Amino acid sequence: MNLNTLRLEHDGNVSWIVLNRPDALNAISDEMKTELDAVLGELETSGGSVIVVRGEGRAFSAGYDLDPSAEEVGGTGRRGILEERDRLLGNLQTFLRFWDHPKPTIACVHGYCLAGATQLAGLCDLTIVADEALIGEASMPIGGGYLEPFWTTFMGPKRAKQMTFTPGKRIDGRTAAAWGWANLSVPEAQLLDEVGTIARQIAKIHPEVLRVRKFSVNRQLEAQGFRNNILAGAETDALLHFSDPVKDLMLDIQHLGLRDAMSKFDGAS
Repeated sequence: MNLNTLRLEHDGNVSWIVLNRPDALNAISDEMKTELDAVLGELETSGGSVIVVRGEGRAFSAGYDLDPSAEEVGGTGRRGILEERDRLLGNLQTFLRFWDHPKPTIACVHGYCLAGATQLAGLCDLTIVADEALIGEASMPIGGGYLEPFWTTFMGPKRAKQMTFTPGKRIDGRTAAAWGWANLSVPEAQLLDEVGTIARQIAKIHPEVLRVRKFSVNRQLEAQGFRNNILAGAETDALLHFSDPVKDLMLDIQHLGLRDAMSKFDGAS
């Protein structure tokens, strides 16, 4: 398989998907999403019995690779609101491949894990983070309802609101584990070894047994509306992308540049 944004590694019964755009902090591009679809499809019938996803370089992923031009974002260009909703649904459908995959999936998170990257990590069966990792929202409030179902499901409503009401809110790995977003937090120097050990332990169970156990847990969350709730986030996010406040923010990015436009939200934590 010819991959430009990912690397696929096999270590015994464990397959590692490596997000491989380190110069862009592994920002999730359209090409990366296409390659994730292809790799996850391939791994349904090949590779190890456990899948781990991690990031190359300094971060797991800084989130979506956004094009800030008015022609692409903010409701002022080529896409209509339904097209925008469909685009956002497409992102979620790609990440749901981790949730629906017949094999257990593990997110191995270090460095930044922001915005869309938290969706990817949240839809893995296990999320293991470095103590020093930074997990959270995008720096500018250019949407809404897209991440909130994930925060609410894993952290509860009070902490979900704490995450989403503060621009650029980030928590470290220790807090993410304490709040229930992650399974556990370990020092970054131990992260790969710890995740590898857990993945190999899981791989000792027969794949058919693992598949049914995974399904039995997922079914409980889906009966509570988890899938419908996260997919509905594409609609609220699309609506906000066409709202006047978000259009104004996107114009700020165009005229001032991303760094200067973000400066009004500096100091959030």
